Amino acid sequence: MRKVWDDPGSLGPAKPIAEATSEIAAALGKLIRLIRQRVLEDQQPLLQPISERRISMFVLQCVFAVFADSVGLIRNRGFLKLLQSYRGKADRFHISATDVFRHMRRGGHCAALRQDLPRFDGGLFREEAALALTEDELEVLIIAARHDWKSVEPATFGTLLEQALDPDDRRELGAHYTPRVYVQRLVEATIMEPLRAGFEAMRASAVYDFAHGRVEKGRKAVRAFHRTLCSTKVLDPACGTGNFLYVAMAMMKDWKATFWTS
Repeated sequence: MRKVWDDPGSLGPAKPIAEATSEIAAALGKLIRLIRQRVLEDQQPLLQPISERRISMFVLQCVFAVFADSVGLIRNRGFLKLLQSYRGKADRFHISATDVFRHMRRGGHCAALRQDLPRFDGGLFREEAALALTEDELEVLIIAARHDWKSVEPATFGTLLEQALDPDDRRELGAHYTPRVYVQRLVEATIMEPLRAGFEAMRASAVYDFAHGRVEKGRKAVRAFHRTLCSTKVLDPACGTGNFLYVAMAMMKDWKATFWTS
């Protein structure tokens, strides 16, 4: 109750989401910087693109595993426990990580985690990219894994990864990501407003038909609009992180639930 009067802003749902996203992005940024400095420091320029890809892929795989661990797709925080068990022998973690990622790709019993894993696939785990880590790098990954990834807004999750894996933007890691509200503004103008206009036109027509005894005609109009809504395709002109698609889906589903049950 004291916070209601003294610090009402701290109770808003957006604040913990923003804090969690920024903290996780900062940890990922530090991890990538450490690996890059170590792996790419003495390599020839022609070999760097290969190493850059492998670093990016390995971090992406770790991030997905940490997220799955936090939301319960990997049971009992098994991946976090695996990370912690390799303190003092971080240079061997990649062996168990490879086993975990293989089983995330195809499903089945994972000996490293001592549990059955569902099949995730999606293409992310087809490439075996695990790298040996230093103790400092492992510790940063543990810090990231300890966070509650459920607090990270899915609409900003892709942007978080995009920033963390872009060398040109690494100085800004943890400082910026695309808030959901910005994406919503674009979705509202390009998708929701036309849909609402179509709905209002349909409703006016259906009400008129009902009022004049043409009940079945009114029902057909409502069903036709519902079919149109369900078959609506949304195209993302960039499709880098999928934020636009996710927010569009969420807003359309919320709006549909509101008018269809009212």
